[in-house]
Amino acid sequence: EQTRGFFLRGFGWYQPLGDYVDMQILGDWFSKGSWGAQLGSNYNWRYHFKGNMTFNYNLNDFDDDTIPGSKQFKWVWNHRQDAKANPTQTFSANVNFSSSGFDKSNSYNVNEKLTGQKSSSISYTKNWAGTPFNFSMSANAKQNITDSTVTLDMPTGAFNVSTIYPFRSKES
Repeated sequence: EQTRGFFLRGFGWYQPLGDYVDMQILGDWFSKGSWGAQLGSNYNWRYHFKGNMTFNYNLNDFDDDTIPGSKQFKWVWNHRQDAKANPTQTFSANVNFSSSGFDKSNSYNVNEKLTGQKSSSISYTKNWAGTPFNFSMSANAKQNITDSTVTLDMPTGAFNVSTIYPFRSKES
């Protein structure tokens, strides 16, 4: 790279931590003083849930005096509950949050460099079997990378009841 120099990218260690979880620690080193670290984990408990989590931290020290150095981070978490685990409730999370210049300085993916917004969501639903009741709750966030604003929506929830016919005859 022109600004950070020659580099070793993505070197590190992978370690299974049992039947359900693994972990990897990766590093980036640049000849002009920049460095980065990534801690990632995948988890999968069959018929229950699965997901992954990644945390990146980069310290960019540029050779060009006109570009100031920066400390940047990125956190990504994806979680999905398997419907077989509990058919009456679900939980899912899709979190993607980073400092404002992380993707422009550290990503080699063109789509990430050009994207001006990131969004995150967490949701939970519950149905009570044999009853007409259900409940849902969700929280959302949007992050504008260009102006560093974050919009957090207050958690929204709904408790619904299907149509009940209390006086309807069981025999037609």
